[in-house]
Amino acid sequence: MSPPNSTLTTSKLDALAPPLKPFWISKYKSEAAKNWDLFYKRNTTNFFRDRHWLDREFSSILSSGPIVALEVGCGVGNMAFPALERNPELTMWCCDFSRRAVEFVKAHPGYEEGRGRCRAFVCDIAREALVGHVPPQSIDVLSCIFVLSAIPPELHVETLKNLASVLKPDGTLIFRDYATNDLAQLRFLSQKEIPKLDSNLYVRGDSTMSYFFEEEHLRGVMKECGEFVEEVLERKGIEVENRKRELVMERSFLQGVWRRK
Repeated sequence: MSPPNSTLTTSKLDALAPPLKPFWISKYKSEAAKNWDLFYKRNTTNFFRDRHWLDREFSSILSSGPIVALEVGCGVGNMAFPALERNPELTMWCCDFSRRAVEFVKAHPGYEEGRGRCRAFVCDIAREALVGHVPPQSIDVLSCIFVLSAIPPELHVETLKNLASVLKPDGTLIFRDYATNDLAQLRFLSQKEIPKLDSNLYVRGDSTMSYFFEEEHLRGVMKECGEFVEEVLERKGIEVENRKRELVMERSFLQGVWRRK
């Protein structure tokens, strides 16, 4: 099957393939933590690049001053440690629901060198209260980057309420994640057997999940959560060149900033 036109709406994308059988949908959703743990077992600290683009995209939000931040879905520390290096007054809480990923964070030389400025813990933010690990309303900046896409959409509202519980009033939530019609979604739809779990929700070959956001869905769950005020939300397109195949492909992300009420 050829990739569909890159401007299709969710309803048109849905019409291209039915979801998998209920058994498989339930299995992938219930085993999400285990599958991400296996991902980090295979890839260790070598898969993701350090996120040095954060300052460019979010106006140096973590780079100066005494800030207490929380990164959910921290992986192996690709955002946390560069941010701690840039700002000696930054305190960074970070969590992931992969126990193995958190072990990699704690084994990083910067973890001990930070002398308590980096505090990592295991937490399934879709089902476990963050206030069991982080003091309520103590966080200035909360990073949720490529995290909600790994969580089934029916859990997005409760997850956002969980994030709000630890943000200070007027605290900042920064967000970036996959958007509909992203290259990765079009590749899913090119497969002979399309690994679709739900509208805009797919499962990768390594059994981890990926959701692709529309602005309408994201604004809807934020409104239903009722704890945030939108400052900016935009769709970002990035061209990726494959010189070997002489192709230029487009990645699509949603990126935004919200304030805690």
